[in-house]
Amino acid sequence: MRMPTKSAHQRGPDQGLPRSGSDKPLLQGYDAHHATEIPWPGFTIRVSGGLVQDLRAKLRAATADDHRRTEAAFAGSAPLPESYGDFLIAHAGAFPAVGRALSAGLVWPAWLARWRHLECDLAALGHPTPPALALPPASSPAEALGMAYVLEGSRLGSVALLRAVPAGLPRAYLEAGRDRAPWQRLQALLPLVDPTDEAAAIAGAHAAFRAFRDAAERLMPVTA
Repeated sequence: MRMPTKSAHQRGPDQGLPRSGSDKPLLQGYDAHHATEIPWPGFTIRVSGGLVQDLRAKLRAATADDHRRTEAAFAGSAPLPESYGDFLIAHAGAFPAVGRALSAGLVWPAWLARWRHLECDLAALGHPTPPALALPPASSPAEALGMAYVLEGSRLGSVALLRAVPAGLPRAYLEAGRDRAPWQRLQALLPLVDPTDEAAAIAGAHAAFRAFRDAAERLMPVTA
């Protein structure tokens, strides 16, 4: 998998990708009927069956059980808002671990900004920042992208949780879920993963889910 340089990442979620005359990324709805490979500086996309392979669907299917088990781990506490502090502490045990691990293979500044929001929310509640779990650094851009898939998926899910958190409590971490630009950037990058690297992306997603699950169970042990 050949990923963009740091300068390309810094230009924005879609900048640096090839565009059509309508200024939309060519990846959107790309029909590769007459192509087997699409090269341009810094990227190679391989296609199968006439369409770009959907790694997002593969990640969703491969991590369905991880998603279920992680939700079960967080459900071991009292419902929000009573458990809000514990919820944030558990996330703080995993979030920076995943962010730092993925940064070894991919430039992804969105995680750091959201982490600062989480630190501020904990401080506002009077909670110290807990130690982060140990997570090996991503060994490839594809593995890092799988980790980012989990972080940005949690960003989307955080908006639904806002309804259960009273307005008087600090909510910057969850409010950050309203920013969909990082998720859109992720969607633009997933099709760039060569099929030979898809297993690494899935492994990265598994590792990220496991980190959140371990952090939840460390704070809120699941009982049979």
